Amino acid sequence: YKRGSADAPVVLAALAARDPQQAARWLESAGNRIAHLPWMGDVLAGTVTKEWARQDPNAALAWASGLPESQRGGALTGVLGTLAASDPNRASELAMELEPGEPRSEVIGQIAAAWAGRSPEEALAWADSLVGGDRDRGLGEALSGWAATSPTDAAAFVEEIPAEQRGNRMIERVAETWARVAPAEAAEWVATQPESEDKTAAMGHVMWNWTVADPEAASMWLAEQPPSASRDNAIGGLAKATFDENPGAAVAWAAAMTGARQREAALEQSVRAWLRRSPDEAREWLSNTEMLSRDEAQRFLDPSKDRPR
Repeated sequence: YKRGSADAPVVLAALAARDPQQAARWLESAGNRIAHLPWMGDVLAGTVTKEWARQDPNAALAWASGLPESQRGGALTGVLGTLAASDPNRASELAMELEPGEPRSEVIGQIAAAWAGRSPEEALAWADSLVGGDRDRGLGEALSGWAATSPTDAAAFVEEIPAEQRGNRMIERVAETWARVAPAEAAEWVATQPESEDKTAAMGHVMWNWTVADPEAASMWLAEQPPSASRDNAIGGLAKATFDENPGAAVAWAAAMTGARQREAALEQSVRAWLRRSPDEAREWLSNTEMLSRDEAQRFLDPSKDRPR
């Protein structure tokens, strides 16, 4: 029974791809106990409409609209997520008929991302017309979609918006997408932005990607940047990407952070991990390094001072 519940979405998706009406009848059958499990009905309804909308979006939408409340949200999300790829204007209108909440926010993100692949300016204009979390979600997904095809244009769009009017993650969404293909360019752009939590988070993504692709270039660039919260977060990204191959370098970078709290947290994580992985090597480094104070090093060297995790 438990296995049947877990496998139901996969089996139902295959059935809906061949015969969505039969899949709908199964979901609505009186003896279907799985469909009435908490959250399962919502998931299964979305599975049906996602496949049905590929064949006949009008029929899928009509069926979804008539479902009980426990299934309607998932069904409409399935329809609109699929419809967004072919008719984002219509999908966006229908999305606003959903009740506010995570399902609507999720489908708004799907619509914005799909729309940005066709017309980023339209997608962003629509997302910018929303409010609150819907606006942030829509703008973020639209920017990610635009940055995947034209990161410089997406970046230019962000720069045209006054800093106080930007969404919470606009810089981050452009930068993390851009960094997958051109991390050096993404880093240069992020570095020009005013200090903010958004910039700080963006720099961490960028440096992780850049370090994986070219650790030497990433390290040289980062060493030239002035102290700041975003530089510290960049060091965190570099340290994470470096640790597996060179834990000593990762710890040394963590020690170079200038923010006291972030430095302490990064050292705690990286040094403890190094001590678990290669205790002799880590202890030798701690005994000889000049990058930590003697009190700091001793805290890690003394097992009685090991902090509970």
